[in-house]
Amino acid sequence: MKGTRKFKVKRLRHIGLLPTLVTLGNVICGFAAVIFAARSMVLMAARPSGLAADASYNFQLAGWMIIIAMVFDALDGRVARMTGSASKFGAELDSLCDAVSFGLAPAFLAYVTIDACGGILPRKVAVAICAVYAACAVLRLARFNVETTLDEEAHMSFRGLPSPAAAGVVVSLTLLRDHLAGSRTADVIALALPFAVLASGIAMISNVRYAHLVNKLLRGHHRFARMAEVVLVALMAAMEPIVTLALAFCGYAISGPILWFFRRPQAAVTPAAPPAGEKKTTRAPGMP
Repeated sequence: MKGTRKFKVKRLRHIGLLPTLVTLGNVICGFAAVIFAARSMVLMAARPSGLAADASYNFQLAGWMIIIAMVFDALDGRVARMTGSASKFGAELDSLCDAVSFGLAPAFLAYVTIDACGGILPRKVAVAICAVYAACAVLRLARFNVETTLDEEAHMSFRGLPSPAAAGVVVSLTLLRDHLAGSRTADVIALALPFAVLASGIAMISNVRYAHLVNKLLRGHHRFARMAEVVLVALMAAMEPIVTLALAFCGYAISGPILWFFRRPQAAVTPAAPPAGEKKTTRAPGMP
């Protein structure tokens, strides 16, 4: 029939098996986190005191599943580059998995925590805050897909808070509140959690620059003092893992705005370069 056009359909013929499996480990952990969080919510709603320990156990499992998903997320890109199988398919799959593990799962975990505390916020407000976080995570991942390249040199910094780091802020605070349940500190964390969730979501879609810590630590040579710092953090994590996670993720989240604040005055003071083709005029001595 005249006037019809034939479009060539693109078909995926080859994928990197090992990096794909690592990336799928990410989304499986995110899915498991949602299941454990839902189970803990059901146990908490049952009210009998004998189920409180089981509810807390399932809740902590949900948080740690998201932390493990971060490990898979940190490894998949490096495995793809090491095996020479980095591709657009891998980047798209990674973002889809991140949307579940670092968008949906942390938002649901935050809602379960706010709901369990009772009376902090109306349920509709809590749902709205967590929904905003999830939406910001998806928007951040979509923007990353558009702006990113497969070149590792382009991955030394991020525009906006990375979704795994934002999830780390939310998850570490929820785990810390559960870990310190019954104390005044836990009550303070419960009050601050909705604001932290909302701030993390906004930070993801901001233009604030954040350093890529994994690439900076693994590439090149470093001072001996850097090794001492890594060992110190490892010791702290071994003694107080939940507290260390909360300090590390919250510290990283506020590092971007702090560095931006101190760099901004310097950028304002730096004189602008003259337009191309414009000749700089010189004045003879004594001329006004």
